[in-house]
Amino acid sequence: EFDGDESIEYPLPDDRRAYLHLAEGSLTVNGQRLSAGDALKIRGEPLVKVSEGRAATVLLFDLP
Repeated sequence: EFDGDESIEYPLPDDRRAYLHLAEGSLTVNGQRLSAGDALKIRGEPLVKVSEGRAATVLLFDLP
């Protein structure tokens, strides 16, 4: 959950992918603004950067 100035950087090795789903609120992921219900597939990025959350509930899946 994110609401305010908190942020996180999750390292993503080259052989891994991530799936991020925003259940509630809004936030920014790797510079892209998301709203409730949005999702991202992330591949080829060294970090998943999550910031600028507003009443945000987010699920991040680290996948092979």
